[in-house]
Amino acid sequence: MPETITLSFSQCANQLTTHFNNTQSARLFRDPSRSDAFIHILPKSNQNSRTISNLYPRSILYDYSNGSGALDPYTYFEEKPEIKTSFEIIQTLPSISMTEFQKNVQNGIIDGNGINGQRTSYWSDFSKVTYDPRAVITHPTYVYDEQTGEGRGKNLPDSKFQLHEIGVESFNNVNKIRDSVDDIARKMFENSGNVNQLNSVVELDSSWSGVCSESLKYIIDDQLDGKSSKIVLWSLQRDTKYVDDMNLVSKMDRIEKLITFANLDLSGIVMMNLDIDIGSNSLWEKTAFLSVPYDQFNDVELNCDLTEIMYKLTDSSSKNFITNIDTLWNDDSIQKMGVNGIFITQQQRKPHIFSKSIVKSIEDCKDFSKCSDNTPKYLINEYKLRHEYEYVDSMPEIMKDKKPLASSLSVDDTLKTDFTNMKNYVSRYCRNDKREELKDTLDNLREGYINGFEFSDEEDDY
Repeated sequence: MPETITLSFSQCANQLTTHFNNTQSARLFRDPSRSDAFIHILPKSNQNSRTISNLYPRSILYDYSNGSGALDPYTYFEEKPEIKTSFEIIQTLPSISMTEFQKNVQNGIIDGNGINGQRTSYWSDFSKVTYDPRAVITHPTYVYDEQTGEGRGKNLPDSKFQLHEIGVESFNNVNKIRDSVDDIARKMFENSGNVNQLNSVVELDSSWSGVCSESLKYIIDDQLDGKSSKIVLWSLQRDTKYVDDMNLVSKMDRIEKLITFANLDLSGIVMMNLDIDIGSNSLWEKTAFLSVPYDQFNDVELNCDLTEIMYKLTDSSSKNFITNIDTLWNDDSIQKMGVNGIFITQQQRKPHIFSKSIVKSIEDCKDFSKCSDNTPKYLINEYKLRHEYEYVDSMPEIMKDKKPLASSLSVDDTLKTDFTNMKNYVSRYCRNDKREELKDTLDNLREGYINGFEFSDEEDDY
């Protein structure tokens, strides 16, 4: 059976991953006889026994030092270690108490009341799965600020965990982060046995991008025999209105982040919008909605997998960045969850769609399958879902009556403008700077999104 491992970097990424794992766990308990339930879930048995003792998601979570909220990593899994020496407890961070929902999950109580207005600031607040405590890796010197959603220095609150290079340094200098890919990730690959896909979920506008990119480089060489095409990156990021307000350093940092991921030559880079309009600023609610297309594209029939979908969608990886994500709901509404560009807010125009992939639970969704008039039909690929969607009580109640019928990913030519603007930005601010070399890479990325033959940038139709 093919298996999928997930690496999740940051609080918002872990919230999306936890929504997804809650869904996987609910499906398993509804029908334990289905072997495909173990694609994302790792069964563990006692030594010399064929009895399953625990179920762990095939996920490794990276977060801030307080990122697991009220979760005691030993509570669900094992006895607390015995401390034989006396010590003095020094309280450095505010204590976080468990919610009723967490207590019920811990005690195995399913009351059907769900979250009901309880705290949902941390992924552990609504997690219904038990993660292997060794697979929850926390950064020792940065804490999560639930008010701003940012990471800040534990001892230096003005120090933000934002720039890519800080993440690279964290990977190289923080032993438990560096060791996690050599130890925890390797063991997860060995225990899985037949990994044919790796999902990496990351918050782009944070230093977790650096931890993510360095981790993927190591895993590509150590576990995937150099086959980066087995990896799909899911980038959670703010829309271009957020980028418009960035300073020079932050804009250059975003360019370098995007180029770093482009150079990894992954199967695909799906860009999900953390600024989606759902009538709420709650990260828990936003990631719940974003988890729907994520779940559906990871739930295609077993004769196909996500990397195969990406290969067709991205034209053999020449158009790696995917910014269009749509979900069709049972009320016939289509919700857009992708970003409006990746660098500078663009004027609205009708884009040329190169290709589109649709996963669906219904036979007929003609309106949802439309592309531009000049998009060949063979570039519109449709796939069937294995499971019907069912509401999980850890999700927002607003989703209880909403049923997703299909989701789509599509690639269009709007990124041509983004890469052109990035190149111009580098040319303007990085003269006689080693970063000026980025222009060639941006030029190559831009060429992948050109529709037809163009003589020069001046003839682009913005």
